[in-house]
Amino acid sequence: MSLQDRPPVRRIVSLACSNTEIVTALGCAHLLVGVDDHSDHPEDVVAALPRVGPDLDIDIERVAALEPDLVLATLTVPGHERIVERLEAAGLPYIAPEPVSLDDVYRDITDIGASLGMMDRAKALVADMRTELAAGASAFGAASSEADAASSDGDSPAIVIQWWPKPTIAPGRLSWTTDVLERAGGHNPIGHEVVK
Repeated sequence: MSLQDRPPVRRIVSLACSNTEIVTALGCAHLLVGVDDHSDHPEDVVAALPRVGPDLDIDIERVAALEPDLVLATLTVPGHERIVERLEAAGLPYIAPEPVSLDDVYRDITDIGASLGMMDRAKALVADMRTELAAGASAFGAASSEADAASSDGDSPAIVIQWWPKPTIAPGRLSWTTDVLERAGGHNPIGHEVVK
């Protein structure tokens, strides 16, 4: 069914923090009827919403009871594909982004925006993000050039992002965060690992 033929989305359950924040950035927080246990921003939006469980222990029956028109899942969390399979089995309509690059993140924002009838807002959000990243990379590049001139090796700064403490989860090569680090002039020292 095309987006034009589908009824408008009026009830969203988000199963990932990133999707919760995308929905609110698109001005559609009022459509959220439930979120995962880890969605914590914006606090004033998520505080009163029903919780449907943590990453890998989403209560699909509770999700279904909230009668969503759309469930926003994710495939960036290892093991979340099992949640997506359960959404399919329950017949729940979903989108499950799996961004590997920053361009994928931009595409996911516009895909979610299109599904919510907010394409113009999504395009504006992506344009703002591109502008902010370019400004940050430019400022970082100037600071990095000064530091490179003072150092003998001229290497870009190594930055490790830890997503989760136990077990430790950090992004490898196939991650949008590695892409952001590189575009900003840094590098992920474990970015050579061909994993998400």
